[in-house]
Amino acid sequence: MAEEIVGEVLKGRRDEVLLATKVRMPMGRGPNDAGLSRHHVITGCEASLRRLGTDHIDLYQVHEWDGQTPLEETLQALDLLVQSGKVRYVGASNYASWQLMKALGTAERLGLPTTWPPQTSPSVTTSGPNSTRPAPRRCSTPTGTRPRPPATACRPPT
Repeated sequence: MAEEIVGEVLKGRRDEVLLATKVRMPMGRGPNDAGLSRHHVITGCEASLRRLGTDHIDLYQVHEWDGQTPLEETLQALDLLVQSGKVRYVGASNYASWQLMKALGTAERLGLPTTWPPQTSPSVTTSGPNSTRPAPRRCSTPTGTRPRPPATACRPPT
């Protein structure tokens, strides 16, 4: 329902925003209606495109680790979406540092894009020198700072 509302708001203004959405959580009761399988990643993207009323998503994020689906399957599905023009960038949400590094290393080994802007929840309990989660990164823009996507224009926080 939220994507449908966003789609309504964006009618006629789609090119003025960077649009991000996520995939992973259950969208039905079937065995393929959750997780990061090729089937769920692709059908989830297509369903989001319909609900949002657009032809592409600027940032498509995998939302939480899926230990039941081979990482290679997820990465190849994401790459297919990028190659088809349905997705511009891929990212990760709620990944621990080791999970993000494993995904990046696997992507590099497979010859797939390795720029994954992470979305994290900064707080005293989830980030800091002893955290297993990456610190949030922000982009500098002429008008201040904003969340990281797309990754190509960002630098580490100062």
